[in-house]
Amino acid sequence: RAYIGVHYGRALFEPGIAATTSIDSIREMAAHFALAEGVVTELDLNTRIWTKGVDASLLERVAEKDDALLEEEMASGTMTARDLWKVAEAKVDGLHDQDDAIVAQPADAFPRIESSPGGVMVRYPIGVAFIAAFLLSLGCGVIGLAALRELPSALDLGSAGAWLQRIPRLPRATALVTGAPIPWLIGCWILSGITMLGWSGRVRRVEVTADAVRVWRGIRPFPRVYPRPPYDRILRIEKSVHLAKDDGFKLINPTASPMLTVDDARWVTSELRRAMKASQTTR
Repeated sequence: RAYIGVHYGRALFEPGIAATTSIDSIREMAAHFALAEGVVTELDLNTRIWTKGVDASLLERVAEKDDALLEEEMASGTMTARDLWKVAEAKVDGLHDQDDAIVAQPADAFPRIESSPGGVMVRYPIGVAFIAAFLLSLGCGVIGLAALRELPSALDLGSAGAWLQRIPRLPRATALVTGAPIPWLIGCWILSGITMLGWSGRVRRVEVTADAVRVWRGIRPFPRVYPRPPYDRILRIEKSVHLAKDDGFKLINPTASPMLTVDDARWVTSELRRAMKASQTTR
């Protein structure tokens, strides 16, 4: 079961009564209903239950208590968007961990958690995959520069070609790209960009203090600072840990860990939440 909310910032099915409803408004309403129908059709939801050997008990399932309460509250017309997001979060695996739950450190924990001045520091060791991605990105960048320097030999670039010749000559890389600088340039810069996304955004350290949460990513010496408030919540989505604002809900939240094991993610989430709660009293 999936609860999906899309905020348009306006009423979708309540056309104004001061003027005649336009045909465009009616078409837009029809498009929203068609979207729901399209999901059912594309996923074959209207026939799948009959082709999977499911007995009639599936159709006779008694609604769970939480679902019944949700439907009752929605029917009352008093449910706000924030209330709906809370219900949705509670039904997503990993987001419903209890804030006060204490999780024991796993036997072979990958992260290291230690006290820092005024807070808690989580360190994630750099693994072989990070080093390999960084070196591959660096190597592709060097070859790409050599190909860029040799580009005037394949294209007539005029004055721009003379400017490219100012790039320092890299003998080994130049010998590799000579004769086909364009394919090498395109391939190396694409591969370099993809690998850079992998290592530049990887979280290597997180510090929680009373005034902010600081996150170090990639090889940058300075952290990204998330002030408290509004970043006063820690979420776990299966194997990753994220920061979240306390006064709202977003589908995409800043990362506070690389991909971990489920046990490590639960432990880190528990420790960060405890640090958040403890540091709130010192504000």
